[in-house]
Amino acid sequence: MIGRFAATALIAVLVAGSAPAAMTAPAAAGLCKTGEEPLYSCRFGKKIGSVCGGSDRVTYRFGSTAKTEMEIASRPDWSNVRLGFVTGQQGGHQSHIRFTRGDTHYIVFEGANGQAAVNPGHSYSGIAIVAGPDGGKALGRLDCGNGTDASAMADAARDRAPAALREQLNETLNGPFDGWF
Repeated sequence: MIGRFAATALIAVLVAGSAPAAMTAPAAAGLCKTGEEPLYSCRFGKKIGSVCGGSDRVTYRFGSTAKTEMEIASRPDWSNVRLGFVTGQQGGHQSHIRFTRGDTHYIVFEGANGQAAVNPGHSYSGIAIVAGPDGGKALGRLDCGNGTDASAMADAARDRAPAALREQLNETLNGPFDGWF
């Protein structure tokens, strides 16, 4: 388990710059372990963010291939994982997986701009880190610049949850995390 100091250090690194950190190169399997399927992976400078799917769980990892700095696996009841999907901008969409540890939320998102956006059709993905019960305090954001196709990420995560829990994984409609990141 990652200690509070390591989590604080990670957040400090993410917040250090005023502009979002950009991806420098693809991160294929990223931080996924043997037997896990990479549902999302992107390199952010020297770090990698990955969502990995096992047979009955999903795991968020952040760090380098030498050292994982943050790891959050879905609990047996999946109470620390939520899935969201929004549409807008005349054909745009965004989906996300939110991993929660304490009052901090790590939101791995992907989407595409609609016709009403500045850059129609542009695909994007990244990680937003927010704190508080309603996510009201932004701690950092990492934007992946390689056009990673993560459009199946949330559905692949849902498929790994026990069937009885799948419907309760959705974000609360009009709740604080039912939106764009």
